[in-house]
Amino acid sequence: MLIKMINELKSTLVKYIEDLNSTESLKVRFEGWNRIIQIELTDYPSENLYIQIKDKAVSFKKGEIDRPHLALISRVETFSQILKGAISPLFEYMKGDLGISGPIQDAVQFFKIIRAYHELLRNRT
Repeated sequence: MLIKMINELKSTLVKYIEDLNSTESLKVRFEGWNRIIQIELTDYPSENLYIQIKDKAVSFKKGEIDRPHLALISRVETFSQILKGAISPLFEYMKGDLGISGPIQDAVQFFKIIRAYHELLRNRT
């Protein structure tokens, strides 16, 4: 079950990043905001990954990076549901199911980008 959730998370990230990199109205959201965001998956740490936002482009890689600007810590299912827009990152943070290490402003900016992505998807349909 966990492997399936990991694969779904990666598929969601691939689609998300493809759309971010190809949609000008989304690229404006992270223009000039160069960050590395570590995603720590507490229930499957061998699948930790990091997201790099640099020069209006987004990518992700499996693994860990020294001194990321921001680390988001959660279970696979929690992070996957946040990315899909199914649950609120603020609510998960308040419940203690989402940890944040680094500037809270960076976390807010990252989640604003996710929210803008989901608004764009809703407007397409």
